[in-house]
Amino acid sequence: MSLLPTDPRLLTIIKIISCSVIMGALGLTLAKLNGMVVDRSLLDTLFWLGSMALLLHLVEAIAAMVLADRAHLNPLKAGIYTFWMGVAGISELLLQIENSDRTPSQP
Repeated sequence: MSLLPTDPRLLTIIKIISCSVIMGALGLTLAKLNGMVVDRSLLDTLFWLGSMALLLHLVEAIAAMVLADRAHLNPLKAGIYTFWMGVAGISELLLQIENSDRTPSQP
C-alpha cells in the first residue's frame, strides 16, 4: 500500500491546486518585497503560509532531482516539474521509476 496518490483524477486535482497555491505564494512574495503587504494583516499571514509551501516544494524538488539522477532521468526537468506539482510530481516520478524497473532491459 502506497501513501502517495496514484489515481489519475486525484493527481490532476492535486496538480491544479498545487500549481495555483505556488503561483499565489510567488505573487504574495513579490507583493511583500514591493511593500504592498502590511504587517499583521491577513495577507501577511498568507505570505508566511505561502513561504512555507514554497520551502516544502523546494525540498520536494531537490528530492525529485536526486531520484531522477539516480534513475538516469533528466534531474532538472524532474525538479522543476515537482516544484510546481508537489506531491503529484513525486508520485508520478516514483511510478515512472517503478515501471521502468519492471520492464526487461535490452542487452
